[in-house]
Amino acid sequence: MTIDFYKCTDDIRTAVKTFTDKKTITGASILGAVSVLQPVFILEYDGTLLGYQYMYVADLGHWYYISNRVLSNAGQIIISGQAD
Repeated sequence: MTIDFYKCTDDIRTAVKTFTDKKTITGASILGAVSVLQPVFILEYDGTLLGYQYMYVADLGHWYYISNRVLSNAGQIIISGQAD
């Protein structure tokens, strides 16, 4: 699965946001059964992802606010999203 990550400095309550610094990651896996509104993904660890606030998942057709990041001792990062 491919995920596009974006940075955004706008307030999360802003309806029309400005996204910058697109970073595309391929090879993401879904953690367990996926909720379209609150998906959780497992990716290979990339420290730069800690600076991103939003993601777009074309396979699910949604934009998500990144609600949580969990670092795994297996060299992975688990990213939770909340439909925006």
